[in-house]
Amino acid sequence: MESHKENGETVSLESEIFSCLRKIINAVEIYSAKLKDRTDLNASQLSCLLALANKDPLALSKLSRKVHLSPSMITSVVDQLEKKELVIRNRKSSDRRVVLIELTEKGKEVVKTAPPSFQEQLMNSLSYIKEEEKKSLYEHLNILLSIIVSEVLIDSSLLGGENKLVEVEPSVLGKEEFS
Repeated sequence: MESHKENGETVSLESEIFSCLRKIINAVEIYSAKLKDRTDLNASQLSCLLALANKDPLALSKLSRKVHLSPSMITSVVDQLEKKELVIRNRKSSDRRVVLIELTEKGKEVVKTAPPSFQEQLMNSLSYIKEEEKKSLYEHLNILLSIIVSEVLIDSSLLGGENKLVEVEPSVLGKEEFS
């Protein structure tokens, strides 16, 4: 465990990492609050609308993968968007089991004036990082996530979902020791 002095106080590297993570969480919360004030949409709703604007219509499963939300979360988000009359659900004529999500005219209007999603801004920002650094960041974040998931059952009911573990890269869960 490495540490350094800051204002005469010893600060551990673990504490600094936690501080960075907390700042990232705060940035997402601030962006989400401003987004909600400006558009009456949350970040997940905006991400779905923007994804649909690029590839309308989409099956629920494809929309889920595109915006990185679990199937149960995507169903909830689409329900909310449907209540706001921004999307509609249609059954695919060739396979009635497939439900396609499509923007309404009102939804298309909202997308025209919507700001970029936090996800989109983050993806653009990551383009400034060297490829090998991005790979390292990805690997280390997955290790951190797997440690959190293996040590703590994440009660996603607090986040509006059912009680289950967060999805983690399978390759990371197979690692016994973390370097």
